[in-house]
Formats: sequence, C-alpha cells, structure tokens
Amino acid sequence: MKSSMRRKLLIIGTLSALVMISVFTLNVTNYPVFSQAFGVSVVTEYDEISALENDSSLIVDVIVEESEYFMYEEVPFTLSKVKIKNVYKGEAKKGDIINILETGGVFNNVEYSVETDEILKKKNQAILYLYEYEGPIKEGIDKYVVTGLHQGKFKYKDSVNNIVSTEHNAGELAEVKSIADLKLPE
Repeated sequence: MKSSMRRKLLIIGTLSALVMISVFTLNVTNYPVFSQAFGVSVVTEYDEISALENDSSLIVDVIVEESEYFMYEEVPFTLSKVKIKNVYKGEAKKGDIINILETGGVFNNVEYSVETDEILKKKNQAILYLYEYEGPIKEGIDKYVVTGLHQGKFKYKDSVNNIVSTEHNAGELAEVKSIADLKLPE
C-alpha cells in the first residue's frame, strides 16, 4: 500500500515538474507554438523572374545567423542577420553579414506571418532578391527587404535541387523548384 502511494506521488511530482519546465521554457525561448497569418497588399505582383531581378539591387544566397523579433506600431517584424554564401547581383561579397527586415515575427509563442509565408529563422538557407530599406523601422541600421514581400524569397527545402517559393507566387515564380529554375546571373 505504501509503495503504491509513493509511486503515485512520484508520478504526480514528475508530471508537475515537467509542466513547470515546459511553461518556463516556452516563456523564456519564445518558441512558436501557434501560428497566425495576416494579409497585406503587395505593391507589385511579379510573375516573371526577370522583373523580380530588375527590381532587386541585391540577389544573394544566404544562411540566417540570428533573428530578432520586435513590434513597431503594433505590427510584428523580424530583423535577421544573414551571412552571404554567394552573390548573384549587387555590391556585396561572400562572407558579408547583412540585415534583412521582414514583416512578421514570433511573440508570446505565436508566429505571425504574411499570408503563410514563414519568416526567416536561424539556420534557414535561402536565395533572396533584395533592395535597400529606407524608413523609420530600426533607424541607423543598414538593412534590406525582400523584393515583392514574399515573392523574392526562395528557401532551401533540403538541398540546392529543392527550394520552395511561397504558395502565393504566380507565373514563372510559382514554377521554381531549384536554383536552376531561377536563371540566376553568373
């Protein structure tokens, strides 16, 4: 009888400790448990890779080193530091670290994204079509934004032969499945 009571107390104590550790970890790490997509208007709808390239001052292959989430006028944003692996267009060099500003972010364990387009996260790799951001958000820091919001972001799924564009892309952009499909300049 005593061993049965001890076993119950041990199980209750262990479960309580696991719940407390889980709650603490979620609060400290801000790990996304839920997701919430919101819509925005895109100024230019791209359906040709050449148009996306023409409107971009920088085209790079990157890996995300770290991301910072913040709110600006009640809108979530992410500022990611990315390391350039390859430059296809623009004034940057392999190995440079640049900042990418995106609408969306993680707050209180909820990931906010624009139309199901996930923000860049640590260790993500992607081909990005960018232009330099000029505006009030994070003034004093040089930063870029993705051309066409989500249209100029192509994340690696598992290899260079398997990249993913957003489900909202149209025309040629919707057909992109690998780096070769992007017809990147040499």
